[in-house]
Amino acid sequence: MDYLVLIIGAGRSWEWGNKPSQKGDYEMASPCVMSDLPQRILEQVLVQEVIRLCSKVCFGTEFVAFQEKEGHVETTLKDRCTGEEYRVKSQYLISADGARRAVLSALSIPIIGKQLNTAFNVHTKADLTKYIAYRPGSLNWILNRDAPDWSAVGNFPMVRPWNELVVSLHPATKDGKSFVPTEPKILDRLHQMIDNESVKIEILSSSNGPSTIKWLRVGRNHVCFVLEIQPIGIHPSTD
Repeated sequence: MDYLVLIIGAGRSWEWGNKPSQKGDYEMASPCVMSDLPQRILEQVLVQEVIRLCSKVCFGTEFVAFQEKEGHVETTLKDRCTGEEYRVKSQYLISADGARRAVLSALSIPIIGKQLNTAFNVHTKADLTKYIAYRPGSLNWILNRDAPDWSAVGNFPMVRPWNELVVSLHPATKDGKSFVPTEPKILDRLHQMIDNESVKIEILSSSNGPSTIKWLRVGRNHVCFVLEIQPIGIHPSTD
């Protein structure tokens, strides 16, 4: 039995503003269309646009500290290769530094929220054309009764149809212990999800971490909601 086919056939629901009765709500909220764009592709687009606008992009650079000056912000940065520190003047300091939030912490912006769940994400290459292409969806949820506790349920968000995916695996309980499976265990679980051990699966990277819904208050009348999901990292050892 092909579990991907089974779960797709078991039920489908409208999402991301595609439901006819909700299209007006989405269009009133924003003129932009929805796009499920993977982080590694979006980053390339943003970097190219920044360079086109004649701005400088510094890779291998670490935020150290900042000071508010008269009319500008002075930020201290460190080159991770040489260890050299230098200062940059700018109009604004924007926190877009991911899960560690070094800039956000330095700005002392309060965050209130709670953990929703834990996700173990695996960036893979595998040809799943025969399972998904004929009935595509944004998220293809897989349920296995005999799934291990560390990945009781999972879904297949697409990076590139139909052979590059980020498989998101979720534990049986929200308060489950942190578990970092070896690469063979990950492969076993992925093959179990599609019920086909003959499909070649290449693991590009993996990571685990919390998914958290938070809100932060900036200024007197501004509230920003943040959904924080651990980024993809380096896959664990095969020991």
